[in-house]
Amino acid sequence: MEKTSRFSTLLSLALLADLTGCGQSDRPPALAQQAPAGMTVNVTLREWAVMADKTTVASGPVVFRVTNTGTLPHELVILKLHPGMTPDTMPVKDGGVDESASGTVIDEIEETDLPPTVTQSKTVTLTPGEYALFCAVVENNDVAPGTATNQTKMSHYQLGMFAKLTVS
Repeated sequence: MEKTSRFSTLLSLALLADLTGCGQSDRPPALAQQAPAGMTVNVTLREWAVMADKTTVASGPVVFRVTNTGTLPHELVILKLHPGMTPDTMPVKDGGVDESASGTVIDEIEETDLPPTVTQSKTVTLTPGEYALFCAVVENNDVAPGTATNQTKMSHYQLGMFAKLTVS
């Protein structure tokens, strides 16, 4: 009878300790510190437009979720513009945007990563300023095949594939 009584007492104490949290306080556990998730900008690329669901974001980490809904491969360049420059006035050189004359390239998703119907994401840290989001793909239209002097180069930027993003 003594063994049964001792067992019952130990079992009762174990259950009581489980129910009371084994002496822990009633305070909830401290939440883990988490870095801010950052702003997400959804960008759609198609012939001949760049459409962002936001035109202004806060500085810091920004996730660009880019979907190509067009029929051609596209790419997205994120460029911080030089003061006084706007996305629609960036100089063109050899058919493409003269990126160094326009600003500083922050990052990009290449055309090989954005064929039609594909979505890619990229996280970048942005500082306050004005940015251009544009497609830098350059098409070569041969006027006379095989002759370099008669080639016309036209960028997707020149066809209207750009948007402005303000970072505050």
